[in-house]
Amino acid sequence: MKTEYVKEMNVLIDRINDASYAYYAEDNPIISDKEFDDLCTTLERLERDSGVVLNNSPIHHVQGFIIDSLAKVKHTRPMLSAQKTKDVNEVKKFLADKIGVLSWKEDGLSIVLRYENGRLKQAITRGNGEIGEDVTHTMKMVRNVPQSIPEKRYLEIRGEAVIGYDDFAKINEKLHGKYKNARNLAAGTVRQLDSNVAKERKLAYKVFELVKLGDTPESEMPSIADSFKYLAEQGFDVVEHQVVNRDNVEEYMATFQPEEYKYPVDGLIISYNDYQYGKSLGMTGHHPLSLIAYKYKDDLYETTIRDIEWNTSRTGLINPVAVFDPVDLDGAETTRATLHNVSYIEGLELGVGDTIQVYRSNMVIPKVHDNLTRSNTFKVPDTCPTCGGEAKIIKENGSKVLKCMNPDCKAKLLSKFVNFVSRDAMNIQGLSEATLKRFIDLGWLKDYTDIYNLAEYKSEMKNLDGFGAKSVSSLLNSIEESRKCKLVNFVTALGIELVGKSTAKDICKLIDKISLLNNENPYNVFIERIKKRKYFGHIDGIGINTSLSMDDYFKENLEMVEKLAEELEFEMPESKKESAVDLTGMTFVVTGKVNKFANRNAIKDEIESRGGKVAGSVSKNTNYLVNNDVNSTSSKNKKAQQLGIPIIDEDGLIKILKGDTSE
Repeated sequence: MKTEYVKEMNVLIDRINDASYAYYAEDNPIISDKEFDDLCTTLERLERDSGVVLNNSPIHHVQGFIIDSLAKVKHTRPMLSAQKTKDVNEVKKFLADKIGVLSWKEDGLSIVLRYENGRLKQAITRGNGEIGEDVTHTMKMVRNVPQSIPEKRYLEIRGEAVIGYDDFAKINEKLHGKYKNARNLAAGTVRQLDSNVAKERKLAYKVFELVKLGDTPESEMPSIADSFKYLAEQGFDVVEHQVVNRDNVEEYMATFQPEEYKYPVDGLIISYNDYQYGKSLGMTGHHPLSLIAYKYKDDLYETTIRDIEWNTSRTGLINPVAVFDPVDLDGAETTRATLHNVSYIEGLELGVGDTIQVYRSNMVIPKVHDNLTRSNTFKVPDTCPTCGGEAKIIKENGSKVLKCMNPDCKAKLLSKFVNFVSRDAMNIQGLSEATLKRFIDLGWLKDYTDIYNLAEYKSEMKNLDGFGAKSVSSLLNSIEESRKCKLVNFVTALGIELVGKSTAKDICKLIDKISLLNNENPYNVFIERIKKRKYFGHIDGIGINTSLSMDDYFKENLEMVEKLAEELEFEMPESKKESAVDLTGMTFVVTGKVNKFANRNAIKDEIESRGGKVAGSVSKNTNYLVNNDVNSTSSKNKKAQQLGIPIIDEDGLIKILKGDTSE
């Protein structure tokens, strides 16, 4: 009998390990979280019923893998998983007569941060629990990770690198649907070798544990609640939390609503507030005994699949969506759920009429859990549902995806026009998606410039269903009003991959400075830089990948952009009350390493934005040499000393930029 148990357990162990490797090492899950939890639950039951626990059982060891491309670092103490329950009574039993701390169980990538002398020294992934990967280069780019803190003693903390749902949707669209969920995008971003990639994505870091504080013995470590307060005072973004007891924990758990939270979560954590008591309980090889994880119940609902719809994105990726008979998922009637890609459909062996199980993952996202009838009759289309052009199944990041091969696909074109007329872009009212589609189908819109020639079709418009003289007049007036625009709206409207509203603002902030000081049209300043292939990679939050994307875009579309600009009148930026220091007539030379600016190009832009010039060599016309090593024996320093030119460091330059010329 036990032999049968062992055989079944070995099958389960292999499946769990395969799924774990795909999840942790490749950031590309092959099964749902629920299916993974079900496998672990089944294995746990078999172990309990048989009394046999195999040496390689993954539920008694931390899941996780390390990759070869990043340096390996040993953890101060093992990073373990958490014992799990879906029963609130188990949570109450766990607390007993103790005070606890309730917090989100963030769903991202666990990261250790180490600080020395108040400076961030190292960031390490969870890895396999014993050894992690050094990701200091990427975590330094996360905006809410302090580079320096008031605490000068050694400090080690743990937290979760996460990406919000809204940011995930925007970024993943630009990445052609590369990632299945926000957790995978966060993990994939942190583990990039190029830190500029992390710089461009809106990662956040949520701290959930104080690990070590100087030489403080465990007997003197603060309570969990006090440690959160202390870490917040150091400038960290700590996980949302609440002190609880057995009598009120269920009430407080109900206030943690994942539907209203901007970041992905996969449950709640309940820890003993008394640090010393929690530590005294020890741990298993899998989890500490000081905390428990509450996982939301994912109730399954059966329904019948009626169709699989395919929607073409502006990148050409054709995304499948399951359409099924309505089901009530936790109070919300649902008829649709994403199927991710072709590989996902093949794995479920789907066909129209099949009985499927659906659920809301962590009470938020509708998902297809399983196919109970598995007819495997659905055929993946070989044409684009929008343009009818050729559609091919290609391999992308280890999964099969369907892609439209027609460069003139109307779905791509429609998506671009929708972005162009949106409120954050050219803000043209009256051009809804449906109207844009009609105009594209009629052949009136082929590129952005055609919008400003729609008056040619005024008579034809009036004869279209839903249009009249008044609506046509309103539309054409809105188009005319949009001719006068701000550069930031124009840049956003172009729809450059990786250049959304936020990035456009960062770019135009610099352009506006230069435009104001030189009294020059902002578009002319912008397009001059573009023609010189100066793509703003030095600006914080942009980076090399955005620069490369801009390069690709303007190589192909520069002529169209210049033609479009002829239709527009660009507004001069408004002068700020606090005007920048005027450096007109002053010349600077910048050399050596920089610490406070992103790079030397960033210094150059700051000086030029104030009317100053930056030269490559020291001469009698130089006003200042900027070099953090003021005592260097370099040729530029020697030349400056010979000519009596002041040598200043970055702090000295910052004073000048602020108008402070005092010693």
